[in-house]
Amino acid sequence: MNKKFISPLQLLRSGDFESAVEALAVGEASQKELSESIKIYHAELVAQSEELIESQAKLQEAALRFQHLFEAIPLPVFVTDRRGLISRANAAARGVFALQVSRAAVSPISRLFADEVSRSRAHALLEAEQISEQRTLRALDFVGGNRAAFVGDLHLDALESISNEGLTQNFICVVVDLSEQKAAEEQQRLLMAALREREKEVSTLAQVVRSTNHLVLLADANANITWVNDAFVRTSGYSLDELIGRQLEEVVRGTTTEPGPTRQIRELIRAEKPVVQLEVLNTAKDGRTYWLLVDILPMMGAGRELSGYTSVLTDITSLKAAQISLRRSEAFQRAVFEADPDLVAVLRPDGVIVQLNGNGAKMLGYGSGNEGVGLAVGEVIVPSYEAAFKTAFASAMSGRTVDLNAMLKRRDDSFMDARLLLQPLVIQQTVEGAVLIGRDRTVELQRTMLESRTASLEAMSAAKTRFLAHISHEFRTPLNAILGFTQLIDRTIHSGQTDRAAAYARHVLHAGEHLLRMVDDLLDLSRVEASAVSLNFENIDLREVIVASVELLSKQAVERGIALDIEKLRLGVTAYADRQRCQQIILNLVSNAIKYNRTGGKVDLRSGTESEYCWFSVTDEGPGLSNDQVANLFQAFNRLGAEGSAIQGTGIGLVITKQLAELMSGAVSVESALGHGTVFRVRLPLGRPELVSRANLHEARFSITGASGKNGPKHKVLCVEDNAANSEFFGAVIGLLDNCEFVSATSAEEALVLMKSHRPSLLLLDVQLPGMSGIEFKRMLNLEARWRDIPCVMVTANVRPEYEEEAKAENVNAFISKPVDLDQFLRVVATLLPTH
Repeated sequence: MNKKFISPLQLLRSGDFESAVEALAVGEASQKELSESIKIYHAELVAQSEELIESQAKLQEAALRFQHLFEAIPLPVFVTDRRGLISRANAAARGVFALQVSRAAVSPISRLFADEVSRSRAHALLEAEQISEQRTLRALDFVGGNRAAFVGDLHLDALESISNEGLTQNFICVVVDLSEQKAAEEQQRLLMAALREREKEVSTLAQVVRSTNHLVLLADANANITWVNDAFVRTSGYSLDELIGRQLEEVVRGTTTEPGPTRQIRELIRAEKPVVQLEVLNTAKDGRTYWLLVDILPMMGAGRELSGYTSVLTDITSLKAAQISLRRSEAFQRAVFEADPDLVAVLRPDGVIVQLNGNGAKMLGYGSGNEGVGLAVGEVIVPSYEAAFKTAFASAMSGRTVDLNAMLKRRDDSFMDARLLLQPLVIQQTVEGAVLIGRDRTVELQRTMLESRTASLEAMSAAKTRFLAHISHEFRTPLNAILGFTQLIDRTIHSGQTDRAAAYARHVLHAGEHLLRMVDDLLDLSRVEASAVSLNFENIDLREVIVASVELLSKQAVERGIALDIEKLRLGVTAYADRQRCQQIILNLVSNAIKYNRTGGKVDLRSGTESEYCWFSVTDEGPGLSNDQVANLFQAFNRLGAEGSAIQGTGIGLVITKQLAELMSGAVSVESALGHGTVFRVRLPLGRPELVSRANLHEARFSITGASGKNGPKHKVLCVEDNAANSEFFGAVIGLLDNCEFVSATSAEEALVLMKSHRPSLLLLDVQLPGMSGIEFKRMLNLEARWRDIPCVMVTANVRPEYEEEAKAENVNAFISKPVDLDQFLRVVATLLPTH
């Protein structure tokens, strides 16, 4: 025992009952004291027992509450040991993972996870040596028994308990489903991103509002201005302080503002309605006026109550000025459009007329341009020209300018020969249609004919002046010789010098002969230019005519020492020509070849055939001609510098030669080079197997004349032929007929003009004409009843079968090829001319 006395009651309370008995034995405590201590201790034990019973009841009550709380926790909660065996699980855990936990059955924690990684992480934490604080495993993949798999966190806390086996460590596990949290976090992230984007937009919008050229005002619910941007301050001239608190309607009116728009703004604001695109003439602080386009929008709060106004004003002063300028320009363009004497139409891409000027409407037979609007341009194009017009229109729509000739159909079904120009209508680098400009070619042709006739008269006047100058010189030269030598003859005869007088007489004779030849040449030239040369066409042996002509010039050749080579003239070459005029051509060319040759030179004559023509050539060995001399070779009275030489000539022989060849449907060509001589080549129609004699011609003429009588009315025969020689030929043939009058035109367009004033009884058409072809002309005539029944003979040098088929399709009465068989031609004319 301790030295210090310990009371029996303290020993009893400490549970040391042996020491209490020992204290009684040694006398440190009396029995009474011990008895009292035992009573007190017993009373204390009874009290403790009662307290323990009460605590046990409270503990059971707390355990029950804990059980209810455990079950009521919405998160899955379970208890497991270090081996991962689940011994308890609340309702949420049992529901989520479909756990069946009892005293007799436990579930392994591993079945809660969807993958091996999550299982390994959970077991590694449970098997750790000591867990003294709460631990958490993040983002584990759980397998829900009664729901889809999910990702969650596992919160684990150590739980020590005393069992029969001693102190054991279990773990309380709480599973937090992160699916909703993740969704919430994603939603929050999206909202934050949207908020940042909205803030960015608002910031950008604020920057735009401050920097924009538009005038922006903000006002409260009473329409009092609360803010304006810098653009409004600059334009109005008022500062922000001067504008704050003023009414909206006050800043959009001035001394020049019309009251109507201002009143409308006031009424709309009071009615809490928007002001949309209202034009107002406003006045700045300095009195300057400017135009505004006003938009005022009411702003509504969350409860749909009026919270203020937003006003956006656009300065349209420049636009208004441009509109005024545009209206003036449109008025000017409209005036020009209407004043244009030609047809002017604007076409849509589908070819429909959307604008037509007044003159164009009149040309098409409409009262005004509006009557022509809506017409498809194909409705005014004669069908035979429609394909060509469509091609031209397509080219215009691709950006090219195209011009063409076409026949337009008027409202009264008459026709107008027009020259059309199609230009692309380009708007902002895009072809939006085409502009059609049309001109009546009838008037143009008449003007062209007048201009051509005027030019011809002027040329004739100039030619007459040149002719008189040339002829005066040419006549004076031989006349000087004639008069001079005649005077010498008179003197020598009186002096008895007869030999000298005879020599002088020979000079007079030669000068007279030269003058006679010149007069003959002039007469021939005048006949050719006046188309008064009579031609007697027949088959002639070309070699025979050339040989006969060469014989006439042999003396001249011998005098000059010139050899005439006719060895290369082919036999059997027959030309269809006038014998006399053919010989005149040969004599002229061979004579020139002798005169302009070198002394002792040679003249080579050749002949041959090609296609439907025959030819002969005359080649000399003279000095040759330059390119400029060749270009001026066929000008009357131009001797190319030879007028200063001793060689006599008039300078008109080659002109007559060329024109005679062309009158016989032939041609003359020349090749020359300085120092290499000159070659003249003449081409004539090839001879025909059958010829009409003079007797037959007169018989045919008599039979035709007898149809209507020699004194009967004249039939007008219109010949449309662009070749002057061919036209002259037909004129000569028709001129043999007493009852016919010959009229000629060089193109279909010119013929149409003549037909309107001289209706012909018969048409002679060449197939290949400049501009409109003969077949196209006949096709156009067939469209009008007044021209459709006129007899028509088509004559052409091109005998392609398709031409004849096209002519038959257009109701051409006869198709005759060139060179013309006179007998056949006159029979056709006799058949087609109407009898009176």
